[in-house]
Amino acid sequence: MIGHLDKFPYADAKGFLDQTEDAQVLPFLIDIAPFMDEQEWLALLNATWPRIKNADEYRDALLQTPYGQHN
Repeated sequence: MIGHLDKFPYADAKGFLDQTEDAQVLPFLIDIAPFMDEQEWLALLNATWPRIKNADEYRDALLQTPYGQHN
């Protein structure tokens, strides 16, 4: 779906997240992380974090994203 794009647009990701069930927010963010600008991805993560109740289930996957290893 997004393999042909250099970067997944913030507006498209936000629009999808606005229509996504809470339990699917974090898996979607993890999947698109390699295709997004770091600051835009972090902004989406911060904006949607209050909706994410299943973060513990995805901790390892989140740490494997391109932006999960920042100190």
